[in-house]
Amino acid sequence: MRKKSKPRNDKRSKSETSSDSEDRISKFPDEILITIISHLPIQEATRTSTLSRRWRNLWTFTTNLDLGSVDQVRDLETRLGPNKFQNCLNKIFESLKSPSLNRLRICLNAINVQSGSDFARWVDFAIRKCVHEFDLEIVSSKRGQYPYPFLCISNFDSLKSLSLQYENINAKHIESFLSSCPSLERLCLAKSAILSGLKISGSSLKLKYLEICCCFNLNWVKISAPNLVSFKYWGPEIALSLDNVPLLSEVSFLEAYCISLVKHRFKHFTCILSQLRSLSLTLNYPWLTEFPKLDGLRNLHTLN
Repeated sequence: MRKKSKPRNDKRSKSETSSDSEDRISKFPDEILITIISHLPIQEATRTSTLSRRWRNLWTFTTNLDLGSVDQVRDLETRLGPNKFQNCLNKIFESLKSPSLNRLRICLNAINVQSGSDFARWVDFAIRKCVHEFDLEIVSSKRGQYPYPFLCISNFDSLKSLSLQYENINAKHIESFLSSCPSLERLCLAKSAILSGLKISGSSLKLKYLEICCCFNLNWVKISAPNLVSFKYWGPEIALSLDNVPLLSEVSFLEAYCISLVKHRFKHFTCILSQLRSLSLTLNYPWLTEFPKLDGLRNLHTLN
């Protein structure tokens, strides 16, 4: 009589399962592993170096350098202390071996910015690494704690997207970026406390998307950008001039300036109303009982 074979036990330990998973991932070529690592903030990316000898230096070939959010960076500095934190940042910048970066994101507290020359070092690094997207955010709980940035920009041909959130960014800094970044298509400016006026112009500008947010001392903005498609403004009432914007089809306004637009029945926008396809207005005001009639919105598809 044949003995009944024991049923196969398919239950495996967690260590075996995780080991199999690690083996499967490790079979991927380096290019795929680097792509995976490139989607991680740098703190998580560097941790992969402890997985095995093969993983030790893969993070240095990441195509995105994301230092993480301000809170994440603050937590890291708290654990390491100021001196070790600065050494850690320097080591990260020095260790990267990838010849180019798709994205560079630097979010720091103002106390971690040692001097204005730090900005020049970051921009120089971005230029050398042919960065496509550059996000710079410096925050502080105390006004006036920011160092004034030293920026000398030239031949930043690779840059397509720039986001600046910093109290001491002024019009000269922005003009320097615009004149030195011929491929720039997206520009976001936020939280500048010293920006009083801004001119965005140039017949050769490739700029398609412009966003200005929370620059509360801004008084006027003049825009002449033949390739501009989208414009967003969130801030106080300003003198806004739009000239030579034949492709502008999306505009968005929030609160104070939006209220001014409604009060004046969009009289400064009559020249572009016919080309708008999307109009977004965010306002909360008790006196508004009737929205003004806008006869010129012939091509409007979306109104929020």
